[in-house]
Amino acid sequence: MINAQVRAWLDELGSVDGPDAVRELARDIGPALLATPGLALALVVGEEADAERRLLLFQLLVDDARRDRENGGRLGEGFLLEASGAIVGLAMAGALDRDTAMALAQAYASAGLEAPDCLAAFILDDAADMAEAAAFADDFDTVLDKLRDDTDGDDYMLHAVLNEMLGAIPAPLRSGLVHHVAVRDEAWCGRLALYWLLDAALEVRLTAADGIGERMRHGTLDATAAAPLPLVRNWIPEDDARTALDAVLGDAHRSEFLAHLGGLALRPARLLASLPDGSGSQSVAVELAGEDGPAVALVLLKAGQGVKDAFVASGGRAIDAVREQAEEAASSELAWEALEPILAAALAEGLSAGRPAPPGLIDVAERCGLAALRPRRLTARAWLAHVDPDGEIAALPAAERGRLVNASAHWPHHHPLVETWFEGTAVVAEALERAGDLPQAEAGLWTAIEEQRGFWALLMLKSAHVLKAAGEDADWRSFAATAAALLDDRPLREIPVMEFIFEASIAAWRAEEHGPGDGDPG
Repeated sequence: MINAQVRAWLDELGSVDGPDAVRELARDIGPALLATPGLALALVVGEEADAERRLLLFQLLVDDARRDRENGGRLGEGFLLEASGAIVGLAMAGALDRDTAMALAQAYASAGLEAPDCLAAFILDDAADMAEAAAFADDFDTVLDKLRDDTDGDDYMLHAVLNEMLGAIPAPLRSGLVHHVAVRDEAWCGRLALYWLLDAALEVRLTAADGIGERMRHGTLDATAAAPLPLVRNWIPEDDARTALDAVLGDAHRSEFLAHLGGLALRPARLLASLPDGSGSQSVAVELAGEDGPAVALVLLKAGQGVKDAFVASGGRAIDAVREQAEEAASSELAWEALEPILAAALAEGLSAGRPAPPGLIDVAERCGLAALRPRRLTARAWLAHVDPDGEIAALPAAERGRLVNASAHWPHHHPLVETWFEGTAVVAEALERAGDLPQAEAGLWTAIEEQRGFWALLMLKSAHVLKAAGEDADWRSFAATAAALLDDRPLREIPVMEFIFEASIAAWRAEEHGPGDGDPG
């Protein structure tokens, strides 16, 4: 039985016109959709809305759910559990067809999540049947060549399209197709293999390393693909794929690596960066100019996860889009020297979490002349030493340090992204569920924030780095001094911005629990 709210959402979905309208629906009311019991089931099984729109909305919501879960929310986990149960039920009932299974698996792949096991098993069996029934490799070559034409020779775009097409296929099977592409003679296939060295799946990275080794032995690895290899190996976790790549590098003639990392037909013209938001997400953009310009390199970072995405986009429209995004994020123009520490620290965070850098970082490094970009682990203390190498903050009189800490009360007014600094709603909900009364609930939430003391100090120091590089002297000192106070165990209630985080966390929980604008003081 579909409840009234689910039916209303499905009716609205059925009335929208085209994929853009579905995306707009997900953007406008995504949290409400995630919070509606029964909607995941209706989207998986669904009848009211046509399959294309229904499965597109499912894909968008799976990604929203992943993001909500990463950010300490409580809605995403419930949606994903319900979706998984619905898919398992559909498979057990024998009601899962190939097209639906591929679309559902693609939704999980696009979000970087593992699909339910029953989907992987279904697709593996189906793909094996397809491979036996046709000359699959020849068919795939035809598809690949057409995609190459459709993407106008843009290797990164071709890689993205291929990954989207193959994303629903489990990694062990996908590896065979990756190898088939990687060893073709064309130079652009070597470039694709280079991108696949940074795939999220170990099996794919291993296959890419083997393919590059085979190209090298056959003399089909050109200088453009070979030059970044010594750099890229530093962006891969210390696993079997990196060992395989090291073997390739050890066997190679050093002449293959004498080429410079990309010709700088484009040159960096302007560096923009935002402060991190409350989830630790941060954006960095480099405007590029030159004979092949204009273009822009965009890098997205997240605390604890490293470099989430990176790519280079060309043309005036790309510049306009990035400038608009930078304005929305209140990004500042930074001195060029600020870029390398941001990226190096993010690379180290990603590797600590077992994540390679995203493939597009190769293009960013080439265009921005970052041939020496290596991961560098920076703890909060190390960030403080980097931001304030002369110990200026520590040398201030206690009263002056206190004034800088008290100035944190004004951060949300001067820096819009600080308004997003709050704990996830799951943290607040847990504190409330364990509490018998209001004082206990408050104490529980303060305890939860106390456990995140290091995280908030790190966000403040990353912010201080951006502000210092932007020439905002007073602000970077306030952020650095407040972070130092956190690292020195100053009581949270004596730090104004931590009071703000406490109150903002409750407000976020209330908005999710009761809806925006709810006036219930409970």
